[in-house]
Amino acid sequence: MLRRPAQPGAIFQQQQDRQLPAATSQLLQLCQLLYQHGFFFEDCQLAELERCEQVLQRFFGLKLPWWPQLAPRPRLQQFLDFATRSRWDAQTSQQQLLRKIRRVFQQLNQNAPQPQTLRRNLIQSSQGRPTPLLIDFLIFLESYHRLVLQGDTQSIVDEEEEIPDRQYSVRDILKLRRQMEERLEQRAFVKAIVSQISRQQGLREEDFLNPTTRRQLFRENPNRPKEDPDRLVD
Repeated sequence: MLRRPAQPGAIFQQQQDRQLPAATSQLLQLCQLLYQHGFFFEDCQLAELERCEQVLQRFFGLKLPWWPQLAPRPRLQQFLDFATRSRWDAQTSQQQLLRKIRRVFQQLNQNAPQPQTLRRNLIQSSQGRPTPLLIDFLIFLESYHRLVLQGDTQSIVDEEEEIPDRQYSVRDILKLRRQMEERLEQRAFVKAIVSQISRQQGLREEDFLNPTTRRQLFRENPNRPKEDPDRLVD
């Protein structure tokens, strides 16, 4: 069980890090805020977790241009597709992602009580070619923002991503087409189930998909079917 040290160290060192590239400096600042509020530790309290979620909301609201370079969109889409196939609701997403984030945090920091190893790995990976471990760490953080805080499982459309300059064979094109068809079928399947359940419970789809609104409606009308308001599918 990972618990925070009695004397927390510093991931972001303001005087020393002001000369670093923007991507590295901003990544260190994000991890510092999450670290000092206990996000990476098992004994993180609810109030601390809420503060960390506010940090993530603000950070990803900035839409920083360097982030997709360190957290590749295809890898993120792959993980979101996995979460959709696994039928994770917001609560399951939170539990699974916190476990994954904390495990990768330990690995990046090599289980040390202080975050100096994590800091060094973040600096080295963000300025060079990101390691698979760092990519997973960032993908899990963004997935937490999307799945837990936004409830967003839609496919990613990155209009700024350039098409690679290469020649595609017929086999490549057919493979891409199959992948696109599979994603569309998955989205249509989830949408059909959500539409059916929301009609059965007398809710609009947008209310049904909003966990806060859904819980409030169930509290206000106790005669609704006694189903788990967080569950989207059986």
